[in-house]
Parts: sequence; C-alpha cells; structure tokens
Amino acid sequence: MMFLVMLFVLLCIGAVVIQRTLKQLGMRVSNGRPRPTISEIVVAIVSSLVVASLAAVGGFLGAAFLCAKLLSGESGEAALVLAPALAFALSIAAFSICFRKIITYGESS
Repeated sequence: MMFLVMLFVLLCIGAVVIQRTLKQLGMRVSNGRPRPTISEIVVAIVSSLVVASLAAVGGFLGAAFLCAKLLSGESGEAALVLAPALAFALSIAAFSICFRKIITYGESS
C-alpha cells in the first residue's frame, strides 16, 4: 500500500515538473526560441524515468547497506524506513533535474 502511495506522489510531482517546464518553454517561444516537439518531450520523460529508477535503486541499496553497517540490533530496523524514503527522495530529485536538463539542452539562458 505504501508503495502505491509513493508511486502516486511521484507521478503527481512528475506531472507538476513537466507542466512547469513546458509552461516556461511556452514563454521562451515568444522570445524566438524553438519549442520542443512531442517526440522530444516523450524521450525526455522516458529518459528521466529511467534515471529516476536507477537513482531509486541506488538510494534504496545505499541506505540499506549504510544502516546495516552503522546500526546494530533493533536500530538496524531503521533501514526499513530510511531505505524507501531515500529511494523516493532521490527518484524525485533525479527525475526533475534530468527532465529540465534534457528539455532545455542547448539553450543559453
């Protein structure tokens, strides 16, 4: 159940990032800059999802190993909370950064 909630929140945040970036690009079109095509946007979304997935796996494994090494006993159960939280936070950050970098690539803002 928690996984579904985290996935829903990730999708909502991703939609907000995409919407805000495309809105900013719409403002840039009035300045004479070219607007990205639908295929470029789809490639940016798919690439960002791949990077977010890799960041989530890395964050999950990293937090689990760190908690296992640094904490012992009942404190080691902190990995059950910290690993998914870190994976979720890293995936959101990776998606938003990657999407903005891909869409605005080549522009000298």
